[in-house]
Amino acid sequence: MAGRPYRRLGPSAATPPGQQPRPVVQPRDRVRPILADLKLPGALEAVGGILAGPDGEAVTATRTIEELLEAQIALRNIGRLK
Repeated sequence: MAGRPYRRLGPSAATPPGQQPRPVVQPRDRVRPILADLKLPGALEAVGGILAGPDGEAVTATRTIEELLEAQIALRNIGRLK
């Protein structure tokens, strides 16, 4: 390893010369169009708060899916009461 310069890891290391690095897309921004396509307005409204987690802590995938589906069911049940 002697004589090898330190290689910086990050967007410039992974991006070929002459190309712009791809923007980082947040998970909520990837999930929102999927929920919209599935016509899940309750989950769509709740996704931001669910992915943020309590006090910014990470949320497991299973817990996230569970909470999104619970939000959708709650919205559906409210519609039934009207």
